[in-house]
Amino acid sequence: MPALYPKMRERPPEWRINNASPIFPQLVLCYLGRQRGSSILLNESFNIHHGTLTNMNVSSSWTFDSHLRRLCIRFDGVNDHVPLNFVGIGSLALRPSTLIMWVKTHIAPTTRQSIIADWNSGGHAESTHVEFSGYGMTSGRLGGALAHSGSSGKDVLQTTYAVESHRWYHVALVNSDYWTFKLFVDGRLEGSRTYSAGPFSGAGTATLGRGGDYPTLSYLNGAVADVMCWRLRGLTAGDVQELADPSNVDLRIGGVPLILPPRRRFWPVVSEQAVPKMVPWHLFQQVGV
Repeated sequence: MPALYPKMRERPPEWRINNASPIFPQLVLCYLGRQRGSSILLNESFNIHHGTLTNMNVSSSWTFDSHLRRLCIRFDGVNDHVPLNFVGIGSLALRPSTLIMWVKTHIAPTTRQSIIADWNSGGHAESTHVEFSGYGMTSGRLGGALAHSGSSGKDVLQTTYAVESHRWYHVALVNSDYWTFKLFVDGRLEGSRTYSAGPFSGAGTATLGRGGDYPTLSYLNGAVADVMCWRLRGLTAGDVQELADPSNVDLRIGGVPLILPPRRRFWPVVSEQAVPKMVPWHLFQQVGV
């Protein structure tokens, strides 16, 4: 008996979202790179918050990655960024939530680089953010937070080891309990933390590839893929581990994928006998019509 959902070997250029996927509910941001060759980063969730590639060369920013076997977006580390047209991602710490993505840097990870960020209600420091060598982090580490808190912005989690350049990492920030969040990297739990003070919600527009503490900005020299966010839902450790598998190109959980092949288009074959023919006029005359 054939499998209900045959596993994809690589992500095709055209596909559709499976609403029956166990990770579709509460999915509010879902940037999976279907708009190749476009300046629009399409949000595949039920919300309409499309991103716009800014200061970026459309033809070179989109690239197919042979390791992940899916599209990713490259950033030059100078001024490339993507405003996501989504306000309030920084309030993720105030409720159960999840933020995940694939990311890599093309330069030494000891340089501060922002992968995704929103500014807090004061407008001067990051709220939700994921970074290389970020504020309050050890140089060369990868990590972040779901909100800025009253502890001088140092309520962050980071890897327990120095990361490498030109290597993909799967990052997940999960808040399954109020004021407490966990960091998973490559499906492994790196740590958990409870905020030392009330988290401040984000006040700006979330941005890919740019962050920092205003007015000093940091840009990503690297690439990202599969940026997704859930509100009112903290994914389980098992879910995160499955999504962190680079061969899981159709994002399946428990055998059910989030991505399906496009629907087949076909024209029905109609036999000649089934096509009604016009009745000659002389036959109408014979029956007195």
